[in-house]
Amino acid sequence: MTTPRVSIVVPVYNGEKYVAETLDSVLAQTYGNLQVIVVDDGSTDGTAGLLSRYTRSVSLLDQENRGQSASLNRAWREAEGSIVGYISADDRLEPRAVEELVDVLRSSPGCVMVYPDYWLIDAIGRKLKLVRAPEFSHASALIDGVCPVGPGALFRRTVLDQVGGWNVDLRQIPDWEFILRAALCGEIRRHPVPLARFRVHEASQTFAAPREDRIAEYEIAINSFFARADVPEPLMRHRHRAYANAMVLTARLHLLSGSRRRAWRSLEKATSHWRYWPTSRRNLKLLANGLLGLPGMRARNAVRAWLRLT
Repeated sequence: MTTPRVSIVVPVYNGEKYVAETLDSVLAQTYGNLQVIVVDDGSTDGTAGLLSRYTRSVSLLDQENRGQSASLNRAWREAEGSIVGYISADDRLEPRAVEELVDVLRSSPGCVMVYPDYWLIDAIGRKLKLVRAPEFSHASALIDGVCPVGPGALFRRTVLDQVGGWNVDLRQIPDWEFILRAALCGEIRRHPVPLARFRVHEASQTFAAPREDRIAEYEIAINSFFARADVPEPLMRHRHRAYANAMVLTARLHLLSGSRRRAWRSLEKATSHWRYWPTSRRNLKLLANGLLGLPGMRARNAVRAWLRLT
């Protein structure tokens, strides 16, 4: 049997520090029928010069800065593969990642997306922790605002045809919002093998203070999802709880940005939709995390990393 064409997109903006490592990991795949598309989203550092070394191995797209969602959507429109995916420009794939994930999709006709476990790595590539991703539950992803799908995921191109690509108006959580829609198309399955590496470093969004114009995205995403006509009734029954938990996530972002007044208003909204949100241990942990703030997050992660390495 012929192997399906797979298109992997690498969106990059000012990624000269890590993008070569990322591309080398993608080009080292054991899977043969692979297209690699790199989108330089208006980089102003040395990224363009570095990418020029890969012109024989990848399809290179260049554009003014439009954001990750616009970069992915453009590349996916031009992709040749019936199976597509992406990898961030500071992450890595293990050599057998594409081969193993394609095997899952080929053996499971009802599966539209597959994602692996992955390693957390630090700025210089040292392994910090093996992340065993949760099994996918559409209800859990929607109600709790959890995005179990990490780096290395692949999905069928038909998903884009059915529900569209990433929402270009979202910058904080476009991956989560897309997965909520993708799950309407069929099964999303975890492949319990570590096939990718997610890099945690000071310049990553993990450590970035949330921008005020992006904090409302959880509320926007929830409202947009439940406005769809194809949302199953079992999910519709959890609308108020999902909205309340989304407002707790919003409150956390307000706390991280230093606005306790806005955080309180978000919690008032949460209470108006589901007054039992404080009974969720996860919600309380999210708020404690927000109160701890970014310096506390950095200190906690640094201590955890040090303990793992000693």
